[in-house]
Amino acid sequence: MRLIGKNYSQKDVCVLDSILPDMIRKSSDSQTKINLLYSAHEHTYDEHIKYLLHDLSETNIQYFVCEEHFTEHSEVFKTFIPYIRRHLVENH
Repeated sequence: MRLIGKNYSQKDVCVLDSILPDMIRKSSDSQTKINLLYSAHEHTYDEHIKYLLHDLSETNIQYFVCEEHFTEHSEVFKTFIPYIRRHLVENH
């Protein structure tokens, strides 16, 4: 698999895919807060986000969800800047 300019083996992909779930398990008792901005209409939702939501729901980690509507991952930038501005204003 080719990611970020490098060819990775399936073993490498499995290692990379395990990093976030491992970090979530290790942080489950911390004061960690996570903000999620995603769309259920784009490919990363079925590939990653729904599993992340499940993993987070199994922990004590506080997380905030902002679900937008876009169909291409590259479109996240259109909602990210307004989202982060709102979030910064609300929390400061």
